[in-house]
Amino acid sequence: MRSVRRRTKGVAPPAQPAPNLSGEGSAPEPAASSANGVPTIRLGGVKPGQLDAEPITQRELEVLALVAEGYSNKLISAELSISERTVKNRLIATMGKLRASDRTRAVVTTTRLGWLEL
Repeated sequence: MRSVRRRTKGVAPPAQPAPNLSGEGSAPEPAASSANGVPTIRLGGVKPGQLDAEPITQRELEVLALVAEGYSNKLISAELSISERTVKNRLIATMGKLRASDRTRAVVTTTRLGWLEL
């Protein structure tokens, strides 16, 4: 008879370490603490110079700023007085320039580059 391993209900598996996104073989840097003891957030070990992104236009940045605020394409189009299709086209162009797979990653990349403040 072979033994069967069963997970105990309510017990989580051990946590996996976060992947190193810096492209180097070294381990991720430990979190630093600010003066008040609150840990500062590291942006996945990626430094702005390591991101492969093309510059984006001011209008594309305006669209991304509204995406960061949680606006839908319909709300962005109303806010900027452009069509929903134009919003979609600008997001597609922006995601291509930033090599982002979705709108959230585009916002994260522009924030990491210092082009957008949240």
